[in-house]
Amino acid sequence: YAAEIANKKFKDHIFCSDIHHLETDKKFDVIVMTDLVEHLSNIREDFDKIVSFLRNGGYVVITTPNTDSFTRTLLGKNWFQYKYEHVVYFNKKSMKELLKDFKIIKMKNNTKMLKGGYYQSYLKKYSAPVFQNLVPGFLANKSIRNPFLGELLVIAKKV
Repeated sequence: YAAEIANKKFKDHIFCSDIHHLETDKKFDVIVMTDLVEHLSNIREDFDKIVSFLRNGGYVVITTPNTDSFTRTLLGKNWFQYKYEHVVYFNKKSMKELLKDFKIIKMKNNTKMLKGGYYQSYLKKYSAPVFQNLVPGFLANKSIRNPFLGELLVIAKKV
């Protein structure tokens, strides 16, 4: 859906595909992988294929759950990022290993601005019962900045 919207503005510059089926001779200045790398079952092979489409000097932007985060430490085995569809997890050390051929420009705690209703449904689906009513109903349509997602934000340059 997001790729369709972006393609209206940036015609022929947006590619949306399963990485195993993407074929192009184009090289990109930026590749954005938000909430993606934790789903890659063959992380090294899949990541290398993705960044093979990045030109030298190009940037990769990654967000992914962080096993060293405050929320993971606080919630332990009840951490809301532990999901069956997440097949690999990262922290700063393992992310540096994944990006060993890149210059890391920024690596920090990620924050997102989301509607209260999103948090309500997310907590109900993925969290311990004590957190399910954490966001009151009157905030359903209000945007809330959340620094406690337990995610890394990484920007790295291909050298």
